Amino acid sequence: MARKTEEKAGVLEYRKFGEPTEFVLNNLDDKEKAKLDNAPMDTEVLFQMADKAAELGFVATTKFDAYSKCWQASVVCNAKGQLNTGLAVSGRSNAGVSDALFVALFKLFYVSNGDLTTHAGKSRPKTTRG
Repeated sequence: MARKTEEKAGVLEYRKFGEPTEFVLNNLDDKEKAKLDNAPMDTEVLFQMADKAAELGFVATTKFDAYSKCWQASVVCNAKGQLNTGLAVSGRSNAGVSDALFVALFKLFYVSNGDLTTHAGKSRPKTTRG
């Protein structure tokens, strides 16, 4: 006998693979980099930010980028009907995968206070960390 699926409150519906995504805050400016360098990077803070990002509909992925020889993290809002749907940030770091994820989450929470819409349509030059 098939089990009937129940809808749960707070469960997010996600976009289909391949729908348009805009990466914002491609890089940090000098003032934001200084803030990043002084921000507390411990596992508790990192996981709190990751949990909050997931609640907001973001999906995080990490990988080693062989071309630039550093770690890369992408945090993409793939949930439908959310403030940041279709927007994403990335982080890169030579220090490790956790630092790359921290950079991306720093952009989401410290730089944009969870609202990436104000950065949409604005591009920045790239550097190795940030």
